[in-house]
Amino acid sequence: MAIKECRLALQESPTDQTALYHLVLALRKTNGKSEIPDLLKRLAQARQDAAKQEAEHNRYKLMVEPSAPPE
Repeated sequence: MAIKECRLALQESPTDQTALYHLVLALRKTNGKSEIPDLLKRLAQARQDAAKQEAEHNRYKLMVEPSAPPE
């Protein structure tokens, strides 16, 4: 059942790290071990992409100086 749910989640979001991870775990407990290397590559790529996006997001921050009190 977990494999089915993970596959459904990956149809909607192919880079869902949680679904990829849980699918790998579920396949390790069944006979689907032939799929695991490709899934691990996808998971590694998804993690790299997420790290890049976060780095780009945090790259520039708008800094606002406190205004002087009115005179």
